[in-house]
Amino acid sequence: MIGLPDLRQRLTIDLNGNIQVPLVGDVRAAGRPLAEVQDDVREALSSKYYRQRLPDGRDAQIVISRDEVALRIVDYRPIYLSGDVSRPGEQQFRPNMTVLQAISMGGGYDIQRFRMANPLMESAELRGDIRVLRVELLRTEVRRQRLEAELTNTASFEPRPVDIPLPLALVQGILRTEVQQFEARRSDYQAQLDHLRRLQEQTDAKLESLVEQLRREDEGTLADQEEANRLRDLVQRGVASTARAVETRRNSLLSATRALQTRVQVEQSRKEQEEIGRRIEQFAAQRRDDVLREIQEGNVQLAVLQARHGAVSERIFYSSVLRSQLVRGRGGRPEITIVRRTAEGRNRTTADENSELLPGDVVEVTLRLEHLDASEPSSASAAPPQ
Repeated sequence: MIGLPDLRQRLTIDLNGNIQVPLVGDVRAAGRPLAEVQDDVREALSSKYYRQRLPDGRDAQIVISRDEVALRIVDYRPIYLSGDVSRPGEQQFRPNMTVLQAISMGGGYDIQRFRMANPLMESAELRGDIRVLRVELLRTEVRRQRLEAELTNTASFEPRPVDIPLPLALVQGILRTEVQQFEARRSDYQAQLDHLRRLQEQTDAKLESLVEQLRREDEGTLADQEEANRLRDLVQRGVASTARAVETRRNSLLSATRALQTRVQVEQSRKEQEEIGRRIEQFAAQRRDDVLREIQEGNVQLAVLQARHGAVSERIFYSSVLRSQLVRGRGGRPEITIVRRTAEGRNRTTADENSELLPGDVVEVTLRLEHLDASEPSSASAAPPQ
């Protein structure tokens, strides 16, 4: 109040739309012009007395004059921006502010707030991602073909064509690497298999030699036994000496012992033969199991890569649409809604860029894409390998 410093106060409009005026109480302010509210306050205070302490310590009653009452707006309630603007949030209100002015204060429309990153930058990143995925798809598919060739024990590997758009030199390099891998793995497998087969051949030859030796020793043992029996009869008739019979008996026992030892070696050799046969079977079965497991892992990896390839291709399509609209200068048509609190509650009103705002308004901005059809095929996508 002019001339009454003690009554100068900063009044705030409360949630009910009133201001608390000294000596008067509540005065309705919400939704009314400033001049009208000021007249009401002047009228109410013009009949009031104000007790003021003078410098000499005495109290004096002062009548408040209408001309001493003045109201002015110091601060407005802010407005709030949300949605597809660069800097959503609280913005300072100015009288006669329009939606376009508020959005300009918030940095303007923002194409990057289409629930995704900057389409210009993301397009470059997605193109890199799709190329990496295509390389992985090609490598995985050719690797699966190579493993299938290993499973069937083919003598050579010729990769089938894969319809994935990549530079010819890169494709040829991947194919050449897989062919070399096939040859190296087949050579290693064949070398180990040949080693086991050589051991098997050596065991077979050793067994054959021992069987022949056992046959001869069995024949010798039988002959020595017959000779010992004959000499024993001669000794009984007194024709041969006992010493000779004893020597013949000793030779018969030695022959039987050698035959027994050879028979043990034959059994051991047969066990070695069976063991090497099992090792060859196990080696072949283990290789088959390993190749089948790698094929299964390759199929799973191929399915994952195809899913990722499809997702990135779809993102490239959306990014391309956004980029083309951004280049055209619009990006999308804004849908503007003003949320305003009234005596009846909060109302939502469709607005445009020229709509005027009031303090406390909330402006919701939504940019809609133009002619975006998710069913359209993406030119960046590639058919996944079959």
